[in-house]
Amino acid sequence: MYADFRDSAAYVDVETTGRLGEGEITVIGLFDGIRPRVFVKGKNLEDFKTEMRKFALLVTYNGRQFDVPFLCSKFGNIFGHMGHIDLQYLLQHLGYVGGLKPIQEQFGLRREGPLGSLDGRSAIWLWEEYEQGNKKALDTLLRYNLEDVVVLPALAEAVYNESASKLPVPVKELPPGKNIQIDIPYDEELIRKLARKHALTVPFRRDPDAAFAFNL
Repeated sequence: MYADFRDSAAYVDVETTGRLGEGEITVIGLFDGIRPRVFVKGKNLEDFKTEMRKFALLVTYNGRQFDVPFLCSKFGNIFGHMGHIDLQYLLQHLGYVGGLKPIQEQFGLRREGPLGSLDGRSAIWLWEEYEQGNKKALDTLLRYNLEDVVVLPALAEAVYNESASKLPVPVKELPPGKNIQIDIPYDEELIRKLARKHALTVPFRRDPDAAFAFNL
């Protein structure tokens, strides 16, 4: 299915303020294979529902348990016309177990510097910082979110190619997609502040001026 609908796929990742039934959506990241977009609470979050009409396939990581229930709770069943590939289960089938960041590192898709220390809890704290008036906290949250989104095509391609290689008949590999750069600035000091406050481990960032890029 992925090979047939790759060109009409929506790669999606959601940030929230807590668990389903307790929290609400703050940020939705969307990547169509060409350019990443973000939908933010209080700004343009409602536009996401209309945007989904353009796509035939939804690709997530752990979306079946997390992203999709949140989105359907907010917007209703907006995915009824779409197929859904949750990469978490396909990767588990191939023997890759764990969170998104550890798994992507196994495929050589490493995140730059302190951004690699952030997780879903950090997204909650960054949103709280933003609500207290810290604009850089929102930029950092958006950068973190889009890091999760733009890696999904590379993982989908890897899953497809590795699965295809195990078939008893030859299947042509999918070539990699485009090189994507995300230039949203993030606040390294804020990340370190959160690390000190919440006992996160912050990787060393070698080049503070380097732009982030994934070769997808």
